[in-house]
Amino acid sequence: MNLTGPQPQHEIDELLAPAPRPPAAIWVVAWTWVGIHLLWLAQTGIDDVPTGTLLFGVLLSMGFMTWACTGVLRARRGRMVLAWVFMAVAVTGAIMEFWETEDALDVVVALVVLPATLVSAGALALYQRSAWYLWNREKPLLARSAPIAHVIVLGLLVGALSGVSANVRMESGEPQLPEPQPGEVVVP
Repeated sequence: MNLTGPQPQHEIDELLAPAPRPPAAIWVVAWTWVGIHLLWLAQTGIDDVPTGTLLFGVLLSMGFMTWACTGVLRARRGRMVLAWVFMAVAVTGAIMEFWETEDALDVVVALVVLPATLVSAGALALYQRSAWYLWNREKPLLARSAPIAHVIVLGLLVGALSGVSANVRMESGEPQLPEPQPGEVVVP
């Protein structure tokens, strides 16, 4: 696009045209993860997490998710690769949790999280094939004007919930050592 001299009418029209809206697939990805984190929080609660640790985790996750979501929405290759790595780890973790869990409530949660994670991965694949994604790849300067604030707010919510649920899951996942029996020798 020539920005220094006279421009053909189609280039001017392109600059003045309203930016397209993000496709439904990216909303599915975001809302799926909101739901997964809310389910995890409902399962575990947040009673035993120190406030400082929780606040740090939430702020760190929100910052990372803002950066990652912006890159995914702007079709940045590196952040899309990162999103796919995250999806692969999430699907693998959901499968492992499904097979390794023994508690009835954990089985129910795993039966919801596993398909939700697969739906999210499928929606990310659809998003990557969307006209929006292609438009962002082909016209990155025009793409900066696109309305992504609503999706970024959902990304912030996912980041906040992620920071809370990660801290809760780490705190509740510490191994508990059995009390030594009388006469038992304990080796540190």
